[in-house]
Amino acid sequence: MFPLSRAASGVEAELPIKTAFDRIAAYHLGEKPSDSAVQVVYFHAADRNPLPDFRDRLERIVKDITDFYREEMERRFAIKTNGIPFAQENGKLLIHVVRGRL
Repeated sequence: MFPLSRAASGVEAELPIKTAFDRIAAYHLGEKPSDSAVQVVYFHAADRNPLPDFRDRLERIVKDITDFYREEMERRFAIKTNGIPFAQENGKLLIHVVRGRL
C-alpha cells in the first residue's frame, strides 16, 4: 500500500501515483485535452429481450463508478479529476446495444 497524503493534516507524503500523475500532466502541458471517452456496450442474447429499464440502470451504475473514481483519486492521492469520461449523447450516457446471434 502506498503512503497517503492527507491534505487536511497538512502533511505531504511522497506518493508514487501522484508523482507519476504530475509527470504525465507536465509532459502534456499545453496540449489540447483528449476527447476520448469510454464506450458502454450492452450485450443481450438473440433469444432474449434487453432487461427492463436497462438504460436507467446503466446510467446509475456508470455514475456511481465515475463518482467513486473521482472521489477516491482526490481522497487517497490528492489528484483532482472529472471522473471517468464516458461517451455521452445529448447529455445522456451513450449505450451501444448489441444483440447476439444464434
